[in-house]
Amino acid sequence: MNKSNLKKVIKKNKKPLLILGSILLVILIVFTILLTTRLSRERVVIKELDKINALDITKDEIDMEIKSSGELKIVEEAIKNYYKDFLELKKKYNENRAEALFNILTPKFLYDKYNMLNDVKKDFESKNKTYEENIDKLIEMYKDYKITSYIDKDSISKHNYEFYKSLMITDEDLVTIKDLEEAKRNNQEKYN
Repeated sequence: MNKSNLKKVIKKNKKPLLILGSILLVILIVFTILLTTRLSRERVVIKELDKINALDITKDEIDMEIKSSGELKIVEEAIKNYYKDFLELKKKYNENRAEALFNILTPKFLYDKYNMLNDVKKDFESKNKTYEENIDKLIEMYKDYKITSYIDKDSISKHNYEFYKSLMITDEDLVTIKDLEEAKRNNQEKYN
């Protein structure tokens, strides 16, 4: 093959190569846009989760407005519903801590209410039972099956379901469960 024939072959094959290159470039651009959009939408959910984690549970409320769209709307809604229920339980837990109950049993209180001591004991036992029940409920809230019960797995893609689980289920949950179980054991040893 001589030089002129080679140039003709290259010139003849340039057009299909340009078309193929253009198609590949368009596919690459579309893929990049889709990936960037997806990551941007996931960041919205992560930002909302960060806001929830920054709340002071004694006075702040969760903003239940859904800021995501598509399937991620379902993920965000499940996260917010879970944390709404979780924070309500956490408030009850904090309000009913057994240590706080003994603050009412001051000498002055006992002196003023000595004939009501039996009622105080019943009230304490009731509140202590509620405290332990709240611990049990909190332990349940940290369990994988409880966390995943807040989202309908079938209504979203596997990727979004795994994204939800990666945000909600952490190794710290196991430590928290052990701490709560220990708090319950300590309470039972002290007061039962």
